[in-house]
Amino acid sequence: MSRGQITAFCVGAILFIAFGLVWVIVGKQRRRYLERLRQTGYRATGVVIDYEYRGGADGPVPYPVVQFPGPDGRLITAESTFGGDLIPEKGAEVPVLFDPDDPDTVHLEHGIGDRGPAIIQATGWAS
Repeated sequence: MSRGQITAFCVGAILFIAFGLVWVIVGKQRRRYLERLRQTGYRATGVVIDYEYRGGADGPVPYPVVQFPGPDGRLITAESTFGGDLIPEKGAEVPVLFDPDDPDTVHLEHGIGDRGPAIIQATGWAS
């Protein structure tokens, strides 16, 4: 190997490690937020009324929009933090977890929302 190839390999390895470290840190923060939300947040039963589409690598990704009663009884409409192919259908009732100080975003306590591939769970990225 030439000196340039060794340098390129080392730089690539360092970037790969740095990306992995950032991924783990962000995943751990997300997991802590979710655990705090489970301890102090409000739970309600919501209904999926629509989908909000966000850009993804393979095209738009659907995120459920749910409607549910807040602590004061008024209806709240919010977007889920979990999207993809394995989301509930429109009209489905789903348990939601939300922060009353920020009810615009909810976590669906939906079975697939708490699971992910083993490698993702191991790093703490799954929410």
